[in-house]
Amino acid sequence: MPLKMNDAPFKFLALILVQLAAFAAEPAGRVPVYRTVEVLPVRVVPPAAGAYPAFPAMLPLAGNRALITYKAGQGHTHDPGAAVAVIELDFSHGTVREGPRLVPPAPLLFQCAEPIRLGDGRIALFIDTQRIGPEPRHYRVPMRWTVSSDEGKTFSAPSVFPVVDGVGYGYPQEGLTTSAGTYLMVMTFGYLAGERWSMDILHTADHGARWTRVRNLAEEFGVPGFNEGGMIPWGDGFLVASRSYDLRARVHEVDAQFRLRRTVDLTAESPWVASYMGRPRFLRHGGHTYLVGRNWTKADFARGQRTDENPLAFPAAQQLWLFRLDPVTLRPAAGWMLDNAEKAPVSDGYYAVGQTTGAPGDERLQIITYKAVAGGAPQLLRLEFRWRDFTD
Repeated sequence: MPLKMNDAPFKFLALILVQLAAFAAEPAGRVPVYRTVEVLPVRVVPPAAGAYPAFPAMLPLAGNRALITYKAGQGHTHDPGAAVAVIELDFSHGTVREGPRLVPPAPLLFQCAEPIRLGDGRIALFIDTQRIGPEPRHYRVPMRWTVSSDEGKTFSAPSVFPVVDGVGYGYPQEGLTTSAGTYLMVMTFGYLAGERWSMDILHTADHGARWTRVRNLAEEFGVPGFNEGGMIPWGDGFLVASRSYDLRARVHEVDAQFRLRRTVDLTAESPWVASYMGRPRFLRHGGHTYLVGRNWTKADFARGQRTDENPLAFPAAQQLWLFRLDPVTLRPAAGWMLDNAEKAPVSDGYYAVGQTTGAPGDERLQIITYKAVAGGAPQLLRLEFRWRDFTD
């Protein structure tokens, strides 16, 4: 008597085939073969206070070194007087040199700081500056900026960044310098001059003496609540990554004037991205373009509850990921989990920046980031990988 397809053995086989097909359709992220982790030293000021290093940014220096900035505070928020610390990391020798410490005027606090190499060789540092209202809530005040003429050993006193075309700016994202000058991606807020909520591109052709606005990216891209991003040169224009309050991660291709050519929704078109990517940054190596940032992979993405172990109400399974973008579609062609494969309860972290070191044939990817677990104080981390593990 012939077997019927609704018999138990065939039902079991059909279930297995469906599961295998689903697994093949959604490739799992890989874990790099080689990985080292180092906790970078943090100086606590005053010594009796708790340390909360966060939000690192990095600028490559000559001789396999980097200038690293981070918030040197006592919490993610609500810490008036929080400073920005500058250190110099020598990747060849594994040494860290303590640099300047920039302190805001009371009762303000410094949060994120973005170093950019200007066209004249100086280093400009753009500082996210905040105040705490009576609610208490955080508000941006006009960002500060400062300049170094000696490779970050000293900086000028931070001054208020100028109003540009009637608009005040508060939250720097990333900057880059090309033959056409220096571009800065920066947010403005409705309670600052200009009374506008947007993410703009500013430009200077004279090393910071004068600034003009190139484009309102939030308006150009039609992205609701565009509040974090990164950028990199691409062909005759740029690529821009956006994180927005609609819980999406996107990559936008733009021309030299930041006019939109196309948008790719990574959350909709990648099996590895379940929601937004926190503080996305581009990297380039070996002819490939990569994107690194805080990522969640669970399809049932949902915010957590505010508790002592999860004070920022992050969703579960927060991880640090690296994606290699397809040069034609701009979708992730491959994904690697750089940190937290064990799915520890990371309560804050994963603003990440990268730099290439090492000899040809054995180049290393150096990632600087920060991570706090279960509501504890974060650590400033250096993660090292082999680039060849990301190009197969």
